[in-house]
Amino acid sequence: MVRKAFGTAHATPHDTGRQAQAERASAADRPFGALGRTSAGYAPAYTPADLDRYVAEARRLRAEILAGFGRWLGHRLADVARPVRQAVLESALGRWVRLELVWCQTYAQARTELMSYSDREMQADLRRSRSKIDEIAAEAADDPLAVYVAADPSLRRALAGRMALHRAHG
Repeated sequence: MVRKAFGTAHATPHDTGRQAQAERASAADRPFGALGRTSAGYAPAYTPADLDRYVAEARRLRAEILAGFGRWLGHRLADVARPVRQAVLESALGRWVRLELVWCQTYAQARTELMSYSDREMQADLRRSRSKIDEIAAEAADDPLAVYVAADPSLRRALAGRMALHRAHG
């Protein structure tokens, strides 16, 4: 209802609320027009339980699609990376890295075992002090490395480079 006061039109708070409600209803009707109307106004045809089921199904489908895409992408990346990985492993750098990994693993195992000995056991069994544990572990790691190189002749050159590097650095 509009009232005129001194020749100007003013809307009452009641009229402003009705107008805003009508605008909201018309905006809501556009995307959900197929849900239906009753004589009392706007009434959705879906119950909250129905909507919860639809949302759960949509989330499940989204997760399924994303998982499928992840598997597909993983396979494609593996197909691309496989030749690159093979080329790197067959290169001089790849052979050197493999040797270093073997040496580091055996060194760590030997050092862990030696660290478990008490001072008395170190003196009785090895006749060495704890300060020599790193040297003993390095010597212990060199033996399996030689066996690994003997099994793969392509690693001999990388071993020679590794030995020269360690001799240079002490």
